[in-house]
Amino acid sequence: MQLPHAIAGDLFCAGCLFFASEAVDWVVGHTRSILFTADGGVSYAPQSHNFNVGDGKIFYAVQAIDERTAYVVGDSGAILYTSNAGGSWTIQDSGWVTPLYDVYFVSATR
Repeated sequence: MQLPHAIAGDLFCAGCLFFASEAVDWVVGHTRSILFTADGGVSYAPQSHNFNVGDGKIFYAVQAIDERTAYVVGDSGAILYTSNAGGSWTIQDSGWVTPLYDVYFVSATR
């Protein structure tokens, strides 16, 4: 796997990259970027979202539940959710204004 140069320097935490399977992976970074691959990292494509609370905001972690469902967390209590492999991202209200540094699920329901 070769991370795109634009994001390789963006990674500074273990939670910034998550493989849902051998082929499907999400990568997040400090420029509020979300990248997606469905070919095991041969190529990555940016995914758009409408989370924008100002410059310098960071996504800290991503976790996928399966190849279509993933959560991203970051600054300002950000939680973004997709159920269609990143075709669209929905902002969820965490109730926090402080950063969320990690996200973890033990199963699809917990």
